[in-house]
Amino acid sequence: MMTMKHLAATLACIALPTFVQASPLLFEVNVTTQPADGTAAFGIYFYQPPDFVTTDGFGRLRDQFQFYLDETQSPVVGEGRFVIAQQSGGMVAIQQGGTRTTIATAPFVLDGVFVGFTLPLALLTSGDSFYWRFEDYNFGGGGTGLYRRLGQAEPGDVPTVLPDATATAALLPLALAGLWLGRRATRAPR
Repeated sequence: MMTMKHLAATLACIALPTFVQASPLLFEVNVTTQPADGTAAFGIYFYQPPDFVTTDGFGRLRDQFQFYLDETQSPVVGEGRFVIAQQSGGMVAIQQGGTRTTIATAPFVLDGVFVGFTLPLALLTSGDSFYWRFEDYNFGGGGTGLYRRLGQAEPGDVPTVLPDATATAALLPLALAGLWLGRRATRAPR
């Protein structure tokens, strides 16, 4: 189901100036839980497809992400009960917060500007919600940007891939026509 939020996100991606294309800036992070299914779903939306292949001189992937999770409070930098760290090869590793010992791995899906994955809810929390801190690192290619988001995962819809730009671009003429008609209706008669 496409929401107005996803429509706005897609239209924003279409209208981005070219200078934004220099770095895959983070657009949105959506984390929800599905208690009935026993899963937590993670969705990350970028302005452009992230580069999870290129490495810099230190062997770091050009674009990397990780989550810090905690049941009772918003995790501070570098801390959390669990860390979900992106690995090469399309995987994420769920690690103990203090020791960074990997306790499980899971695949993630990369579809254009969308990265998504699900994890067992019981692995992350004893309830149906948790707090998260997201960090996106842009290394190789001269960038060292760090982008952060904070939030709380609660029961909700599973994050999905945004509609592709060509499908959404067909809506642009309708939106412009609506704006034109709205402005025309508010003008004083001559």
